[in-house]
Amino acid sequence: MSKRALIIILVISVAINLAAILTFGYHWWEARSYRREITSRGIDRRRDLRGSLLRHRLNLTEEQIDAINAVHEEMRSKMLSLRGKLFTKREELIALLGETEPNKARADSLIKEIASLQAEVEARVFENLYQMRDILTPEQQKQFLQLYERRLHPEGMRPPPPEELPGQRMQDRGRPERGYRGNR
Repeated sequence: MSKRALIIILVISVAINLAAILTFGYHWWEARSYRREITSRGIDRRRDLRGSLLRHRLNLTEEQIDAINAVHEEMRSKMLSLRGKLFTKREELIALLGETEPNKARADSLIKEIASLQAEVEARVFENLYQMRDILTPEQQKQFLQLYERRLHPEGMRPPPPEELPGQRMQDRGRPERGYRGNR
């Protein structure tokens, strides 16, 4: 084999090995990050809107920024304990999977507790957004709502279609699909 072919094979081999090492390192880092305390995921870091994109998009005043930061700080303190409880309940649920005979009643109980905690988180998030909205002017409120809706529904992402009821055919919905001509 020629010297040039050996060099090409060596370069390709090094590139493949380097890519594999980087991939394993990335996955190791992600797994390690997930296991860290929940507070290290950014929940306990104080959010300041002074340099944020939201401040520039909504053209917030200093008074509005201070008021919104106070709302965020109040929410943060409430959310830390909720998210910690959620994390613990999810770990308990995952631990049940490791058992040879998982306790179905305990799993159902944990799922209900998780759902309840998630509902409480959603309620607190809504309350936070509601308080923020009251700080904004009517024009800023419209812009904020548009930004929030865009965050919920990024471009290209549509909400799922309504589920078809069992036994219901497309022509029975009152709105046939495009191109559907029915039975003739």
